[in-house]
Amino acid sequence: MANIGPTGNGVLNIITSDGLLWGFDFPNNIYPLRDVNNIQLTNILDVDGASMYSDSGGVGVKSDGTVWQWMGINKTNYYPAFQVQSTTGLALQNVSTIAGTNVNTVALKNDCTVWQWGNDRSKAPLGGFLASPVNDSTGKPLSLIVGAACAP
Repeated sequence: MANIGPTGNGVLNIITSDGLLWGFDFPNNIYPLRDVNNIQLTNILDVDGASMYSDSGGVGVKSDGTVWQWMGINKTNYYPAFQVQSTTGLALQNVSTIAGTNVNTVALKNDCTVWQWGNDRSKAPLGGFLASPVNDSTGKPLSLIVGAACAP
């Protein structure tokens, strides 16, 4: 096992050492997390169990820096993962880590800028929120300096 992202309702999102993403529905049901084409998510580097879409959902970053989010999975329902899009009209890319809550999700990009999406769980259309840069009080993109890990 490479990483675990706890969710609600007794579900865990698990990344195995080969980069595959699984949902573990307590007490002993394991399900592959899949995209809309029914293909299991692979090359996952980071996962967070919090999701604005459901208590058993999550968000993950693939090795190519793209972000995927899902509502959840359990023994009676399957909700495919979707790729998070940005306000630029393209997929959110170059992300190094993510974190979610039940109302929004944030991503730290390789250039240390912060992006966020979502604002109201009860109105969250599946895949309908667009990620946008977070600006500081002067209107400049918020940039977090994390050691020397940020690319120019």
